[in-house]
Amino acid sequence: MQSPQRGSIILEVLYDIENSARENCTRNCVLHGTSYEELSSFSWDDVMEELLTKQPLLAEVLLAVTLPTSKIGHSSATNSLVPVIGAIYGMLMKQRFHELSLVQKVVTITLANEQTHQKVNSCFALSTIEIVISDIVTIVYDRLQPLVGDNINFQLGVAHARKSSGKIRHMEHCFGSTAIVQNMSFDYLSDQSPQCDLRILPVASFLLADDDWKYLIDDMNRLVARTLTEFFPWLKFAKKAANEDILGEHSELLHEKNKVIPLPIMAKNEQKYSDVVVILDSYESLVNSVHISAEMPPEPVNIGGDQLTRERFSGAKRLRAAALTPAERFENLKLNYI
Repeated sequence: MQSPQRGSIILEVLYDIENSARENCTRNCVLHGTSYEELSSFSWDDVMEELLTKQPLLAEVLLAVTLPTSKIGHSSATNSLVPVIGAIYGMLMKQRFHELSLVQKVVTITLANEQTHQKVNSCFALSTIEIVISDIVTIVYDRLQPLVGDNINFQLGVAHARKSSGKIRHMEHCFGSTAIVQNMSFDYLSDQSPQCDLRILPVASFLLADDDWKYLIDDMNRLVARTLTEFFPWLKFAKKAANEDILGEHSELLHEKNKVIPLPIMAKNEQKYSDVVVILDSYESLVNSVHISAEMPPEPVNIGGDQLTRERFSGAKRLRAAALTPAERFENLKLNYI
């Protein structure tokens, strides 16, 4: 039977833990970060420092559970517990105050960015990613071109099927999108409509000139040579020559990869126009929110994908052509055909 003294001590400990947690439920908490800068500079050390400083009793309880007495003093064992205890602390505080969700946001973005290759259950945290996407895209809006997407088709086995599907293997469909931030700006290129009837122009106007063909073939040969020298050991002698810079007006910028920002995966199928309209609604909403955050006037953003996706987007825009508002007509989304 538990003694009254033991019960009083336990109640006192629980009161201290609850009181410390309540006092830490503020927007000054390190777990309250929502901006791009706070997410990009995330550190488990900061989380642990706050736990040890503001809730030391909770930290001791978590250490007592996770660290065997035989490993006390072992730096390797203690260091390995930092992300574990930090994640537990983050989940507990998120449960108490929903705005303290920094750890969950970081985990969601990590999974979306394919930095983990473990098998996980599908989890679409749309609202979490949308906050981050809005912050990131606002910073680089002047180079945001384009928004691209495609269907994600996967086979769902019998073991994972719901009863409503009849317990049979079937295909599921989702739609994935990315925002591409280009290193180069093409504002200097004219986007004016043609000034004459394209049908009367000579065919040569649409074809590459001889010099253009020569430059294109040389560049393609260089790129193929780089791949060959990387994977065929007997061609290593030519690696230096193959890796020489491709000279041109934008040769320096071509060394850098364009920034690719993954957008939330949607449980939609591009084979249905009703779903495509919802997808374009999400694009339009993102572009409008970025305009507001960046305090910039609305500017159309290119959208695209493979040939089928572009046709679906075009059909969805035609379906909304007679809508009442510019947002419903997707006027901020532009399809360019070559």
